[in-house]
Amino acid sequence: MSSAEHSFLRAAVIDTACNRWQSAEANWTQCASLVPSLAPLFLADLAMRTGDIERALASLTLCEAGVPHSPYVERLRERAVTVQLRRAAIPDVVNPSALAVEELRKAARTAVECHRWPRAIELWTLFLERGGSKPEAYRRLGTCLQNLGDYANSVLHFREANARHDDPHLTEAIDRSARLEQRRFDPFLKHVQRFMQHPAFEVAQTAALAGATGLGQDLHTLSLVTQSPIAGSVAPGPPAQPAAVDQKPPATARAAGDRASVFLREIDLASFRPKAAAPPPVPASPPPRPVKPAAVSSAEPRGGVHALPLLRQATTATVRPQVPPRRPL
Repeated sequence: MSSAEHSFLRAAVIDTACNRWQSAEANWTQCASLVPSLAPLFLADLAMRTGDIERALASLTLCEAGVPHSPYVERLRERAVTVQLRRAAIPDVVNPSALAVEELRKAARTAVECHRWPRAIELWTLFLERGGSKPEAYRRLGTCLQNLGDYANSVLHFREANARHDDPHLTEAIDRSARLEQRRFDPFLKHVQRFMQHPAFEVAQTAALAGATGLGQDLHTLSLVTQSPIAGSVAPGPPAQPAAVDQKPPATARAAGDRASVFLREIDLASFRPKAAAPPPVPASPPPRPVKPAAVSSAEPRGGVHALPLLRQATTATVRPQVPPRRPL
């Protein structure tokens, strides 16, 4: 990644976030080789906004190869075809300097309807020089400049129109262009957040998460430029190694395996009976639990200290059997 391409991609992110469409289209063109799968998505959208319908259709063809069956891409193509048919039905003027004032007004309005913004700016400027209605011309010029993303000049033309004809719609247009012009002074992180809300970025991220490798690698490049994590980005890895081919076993091993299979087929498997299952082992009886000797109480026996000798004699005396007395003969 060269430093020039890095700068163009960074500028493209900022211009896209600030709605400076014409400048963004130029910067995306310069960095198209750096992000070849991502750039056509943005170029198709930006070319539609700036009125470059031929370039929009060419970029949409590249988009359909990388993101097939995308509703966003299909809607862009429908709009581009509609504008293209309208332009074919209403051809552009060849020599506007030879037209009268009213013919210039009509040609300028037609250019606006056909999204020929640079041509419309040229015709409305000529209309002003011929002494046409200044409020209408300034308002139309402000609208064309706003559609191209030139908000500083659009504010100037809207103010000129509002000074000659007070209109609340012009006040709203002035406020909107002024807010968009102030975006350029926001921090870069704010630009990145707005850029990630662009429909083209959402389409690219969805396709990358679904397995589009080219878009995933372009999102990885974009994450390096913006220094922010992006879901779906895939770092380009090493080239895939060829799959290992299974080698055949040697001839001796194959012959031994064939002989073993023939031998197993010749065995009468019915002559083998499964062995009777051994009875479960009888669990050994647990060893007898040892009897603990009775605890001798250390309490003093009844009778006090004088009863101790008698207790000792009673415990140590031998028990003799009693013999009944003899009867006299």
